[in-house]
Amino acid sequence: MPTSWKTRMAVAAVAVGLAASAAPAGIAVSPLKQDVLVKPGAAATFHVTVANRTRGPDAKPCSAHLAVVDFQVTELGAVLLRPPATVKNSASQWITPTKATVTLKPDQAEKVAFTVKAPYAAVGEYYSAVLVTLDQKRTHGEVEVDYRIASGVFVTIPGRTFPKKAQVLRCELAWLRPADAPPTSPAPETPTIVAILKNTGQARFDASGHVRISNKEGRTVFKAPMTTRRACVLGGDTRQFECVLAKALPHGQYTMRVEFDYQSGWTKAQTRVPLTISADREALLAAAAAGTTAKAAGPAFEVAPKTLAAKVPAGAFRILKLAVKNTGNETLQCRASVADPTGSHNPASWFHLEADTFALPKARTKTLYLAVRVPAEAVGLHKTDLILEIGEHDAMPSRIEVPIALTVKGGTG
Repeated sequence: MPTSWKTRMAVAAVAVGLAASAAPAGIAVSPLKQDVLVKPGAAATFHVTVANRTRGPDAKPCSAHLAVVDFQVTELGAVLLRPPATVKNSASQWITPTKATVTLKPDQAEKVAFTVKAPYAAVGEYYSAVLVTLDQKRTHGEVEVDYRIASGVFVTIPGRTFPKKAQVLRCELAWLRPADAPPTSPAPETPTIVAILKNTGQARFDASGHVRISNKEGRTVFKAPMTTRRACVLGGDTRQFECVLAKALPHGQYTMRVEFDYQSGWTKAQTRVPLTISADREALLAAAAAGTTAKAAGPAFEVAPKTLAAKVPAGAFRILKLAVKNTGNETLQCRASVADPTGSHNPASWFHLEADTFALPKARTKTLYLAVRVPAEAVGLHKTDLILEIGEHDAMPSRIEVPIALTVKGGTG
């Protein structure tokens, strides 16, 4: 292979509520996402913090460039960066940074302010991302890598309420890929229930769903959650949800029902489809249930508790604990961070994580310790999120948010 040229690659960890908060080069961006409310014709300010996470005797300063860009999300949940002001519902043309470049010493962070100026006649939801690109390119063999990471910005201009609407476009059971099928065949390696959910409204939502299979007598024989790469579905977008059917079912007639909660408060999106299990497919399901062909979609893990809540006296110090358990067969790569909301108080700055990056072997449990010191003047209820990004090696991580609620009362403890 010739060595007179190098292939260029851009590695983008795009955080629009969904991705890693630190690039492999040591640069980190927070928050992962933020909501900005700005009245028509008015202006609002938000902040993005860029940090140089490198430490040790070999750590060096780094410079990064900040730019406002558009993004789109595919049906499979992949994030695509686009030039500013090219995507419907783009907010990029209204956002101005106070500076375009930061230079950081090792273990140093800088908060950069951005101003949003909203037009008078632009009521609704708009989206953009702050893209941070490391100026120094890194070389890995024949590949020259640009390290990039982005933070999602969701701008809401009030004036009209847009109801959340959704529809299940399709639901089917996709069977095993034949041995002679081309690698590009869309069929999965395991029997998988696939459903396509469409956001038919203008307001974004976070969707969650489950599937239920019942036999001809109406008895439920299978029930499981549907998973997706991105739970947040923007207005007009579609999203694919999946569930591996690793359960033996006798041949016969069944009914498959999927139901999605899309934060409506009024109704849910659902559909029912007939399902026929032939004798041959009964054998495939039996093999999948035995584990000979089945493999779970995405990393397998459990988190407890589901919410972190504490009552803390003003000026006091507390330790919160969260257990992360690997329930799968592969070692998981994990990253933890505290969301950085805007406002008069910033709870993210009160927390210190004992370990923000760690590997979790199969069947092991890791306890995360979050030390929190509350300022003396921060009386009241303060909310933020612990962000966990968990994935197998070289795979797109799954992202979950663990709500944190701190009730701060007067006095010390």
